[in-house]
Amino acid sequence: MNALGELKRFHGASRTREIASIAHSKHITVLAIRAVAAGSLCDTIDRDLPMDHPVQIDYNKAYKFRQIAMKYNMTSQTLAHRYTLSMKGVNTIVLGCKNRIELDECVKAIQDGTLNQALINEIDQALLIQKL
Repeated sequence: MNALGELKRFHGASRTREIASIAHSKHITVLAIRAVAAGSLCDTIDRDLPMDHPVQIDYNKAYKFRQIAMKYNMTSQTLAHRYTLSMKGVNTIVLGCKNRIELDECVKAIQDGTLNQALINEIDQALLIQKL
């Protein structure tokens, strides 16, 4: 998955986990952004995108992620926020809410807390995320 979507303007991997881990080891606060990857980790995309758009491509790749969210009775966006809060080294998330409904869902994700390791592993496997 390309969590940076259309914002990625460089070649190679983004190395977000590596950067967060190094920052954490040096007691530097990590502010996560794009927890829902511009909509690709939501139940639906809220705008029309061509099929070759990076967000649309990642949305299609995230089918198993949405299935996991349904399995655990939560929306994909709630699962994405809880997953991000569960990442080692992440202190907070900069929210990109567009309306009160999205804000309420983010607050609920924070109240529900971090995910257990088994669920994190299930998500990582579904999205083929490699750990450091």
